[in-house]
Amino acid sequence: MKWLLLLVITGALFFAGCKQPETLSLKDYHAVTDSGVQTGGVRMIPIETPVGKFKV
Repeated sequence: MKWLLLLVITGALFFAGCKQPETLSLKDYHAVTDSGVQTGGVRMIPIETPVGKFKV
């Protein structure tokens, strides 16, 4: 009897945790959210060498 109760409680918790998240449309997923240049987090860092200044 205890196993049946444990199985029912476990099943209820399992199915309660399977709630589907809100879905975004493909258009909303790929929408541009800022007006600046999108670089993917890449930054140009200036360095100075004997030959000159470079941005890498």
